[in-house]
Amino acid sequence: MKPIFGLEDVGGYGRALSQFLTDHGQVVKEVNPALSYAERKSHMTTQKSDSWDAECVARILVNKLDQLPDAKPQDLFWSIQQLVTRRNALVKAQGTLKNQLHIQLSHHYPSYKKFFSEVDGKTALAFWERYPSPPCLEGASVKQLTTFLLEASHNTCSVKKASEILKLFKEDGNTIKEHQEIRDFLVRSIVRDIFLKSRKYAMQNEN
Repeated sequence: MKPIFGLEDVGGYGRALSQFLTDHGQVVKEVNPALSYAERKSHMTTQKSDSWDAECVARILVNKLDQLPDAKPQDLFWSIQQLVTRRNALVKAQGTLKNQLHIQLSHHYPSYKKFFSEVDGKTALAFWERYPSPPCLEGASVKQLTTFLLEASHNTCSVKKASEILKLFKEDGNTIKEHQEIRDFLVRSIVRDIFLKSRKYAMQNEN
């Protein structure tokens, strides 16, 4: 007699076991979870335990052996799944960081949404890192800000943008808060995290 293994999960946590058994010449069948669920529900008394789940899978294995597909873990599919999972995690993390940046900036620059079209754009992030709050922007001239923006935006932003930001900055008035240095640190920290995750996301897309 030759043992036959039946596994519900051959693509997630059970993938390694399925691959191990297959590599060692064992017969492994993939049992659709819907079948084992139906088997559990078909009994008068339903229960939930590892031993009962294993027995239900074994019943399916015995009764539907010829109909069950062989388990064939696909490294390509598994790798793609891992990439998608990683991408989704990065996107979610980016969204969380962006919301945190919005919260911090709303305390510092009441008109910050008018500064740039995207709060997390490359030029905007460079600006927030250099000028995380109004006190950091205090005393900056149109020429100085223009020079900075031209470099950060690769000559996209102009004198008009610098003048507009300084005008909005003055209209907002005094927005200095207590422990401003801590707030500035928070903004810069969030910006650096966004930069880092943006690079990782871009590298993953290239791959």
